[in-house]
Amino acid sequence: MRRYLIMFGALVCMATLWADNVRFAVDGPRQVIQGQQFQLEYTLYNASGKDLRLPEFSGCKVLYQGTSSGTSVSVVNGNVDRQTTETHVITLRAEKEGSYTFAPATISADGRTFSTNTWKLTILPPDKTSSSAGGASRQSMGEEAGNTELFIRTVLSKTKV
Repeated sequence: MRRYLIMFGALVCMATLWADNVRFAVDGPRQVIQGQQFQLEYTLYNASGKDLRLPEFSGCKVLYQGTSSGTSVSVVNGNVDRQTTETHVITLRAEKEGSYTFAPATISADGRTFSTNTWKLTILPPDKTSSSAGGASRQSMGEEAGNTELFIRTVLSKTKV
């Protein structure tokens, strides 16, 4: 009986430590050039979230939104460390130059609501000299000149290599 109580106590302690490691963060560039595509990653650590609420991305256009998840387990000297991540990737295009502050995103997990920090982004004007040089190099290589964009989405199979 004593052994079961010790095991139960250890499980309760592990669950308490596990719950304290839940966090929600945002990552991405701080400066982009107008017309450039970039990604913001909203990552929830050590929990599975629902009801994600993203801020309004003023000055930008949302091109794509996707979700990925992962798990890492490491064993060092008998100590097992397990971390799960759930990442929401937002692909944006910078539309209007200026400085913008995006409000925090929120997500519900484990009966609690988590939020990120605010995110500050500066959209810089395009460089006139590099854009004209880029157009000249495209024309010399036989490609069509202009503001064409390409977006590629890769879908991986879980059953085939």
